[in-house]
Amino acid sequence: MFNVNKREQLKQTVSVAEAFLRGGLKLFLGTYWPVGDAAAMTFSCVFYDNIINQQPIGKAVHLARQEVLSKGDIDWADYMLYGDARFALKQSRKS
Repeated sequence: MFNVNKREQLKQTVSVAEAFLRGGLKLFLGTYWPVGDAAAMTFSCVFYDNIINQQPIGKAVHLARQEVLSKGDIDWADYMLYGDARFALKQSRKS
């Protein structure tokens, strides 16, 4: 039986999201499966409207997923957020 050490095994089983997070990225938003165009449009419009209005990213993802679900689209569950759901954009102060 071939025995691979744990470190090597872990390197071989890393997802794209995990690779970015290990590389220092603080947040990663992606989909588990490919999504349809209608779901992507709905999700992105609601998500970015909420982000621009300084909602936490977790809430923005939740509201966008809910909107896709309300349209009866099965793709609502495909959106996955990795990182701190409390992250929010802040308005910059003008000097």
